[in-house]
Amino acid sequence: MQKEREESPFQVAFKQEELCKKCRFCETWIACPGIKSCTGCGSCIVACPHEARKLIPDKRERGQVRIKVERETYFVPERITVLKALEMISYRFSLFPEKDTIFAPCRTGGCWSCAVEIDGKLKPSCITPIRENMNIKITQVERSNSPRLVRGFSGHPVGGVDTKML
Repeated sequence: MQKEREESPFQVAFKQEELCKKCRFCETWIACPGIKSCTGCGSCIVACPHEARKLIPDKRERGQVRIKVERETYFVPERITVLKALEMISYRFSLFPEKDTIFAPCRTGGCWSCAVEIDGKLKPSCITPIRENMNIKITQVERSNSPRLVRGFSGHPVGGVDTKML
């Protein structure tokens, strides 16, 4: 009896060349680390006007990186988002506001609801790539000093948490 192949817990973006119109919108209007460093956040999929991108399982080996979350040290796989790393160390995220969860409705970096403090700066956890020695603070984060500035592409209609029009 053949053992079923285990599905990878990680995904990466894949460009479907036959659908791609070479407009580069998915590369230039989002904060993408690039295909080789893809974290599987999926924002390029939402950004592509021709639906030429999709997420596929990533079975490549991943090294470990050290991060600090609320002053505790953790080791997590490289090439993932902060959101994925926090999920892996037992933080809970939700598409709807719930008690004891981090609200992450859009997961494309547009709403900033999932923002956490990373090395002293507020950033959306859903699209920010994890890196060695990253210092993440979740509790008592000052959010009013870093509004989401609306310009360029947004993965959802304008509005949402901490929005300021330019």
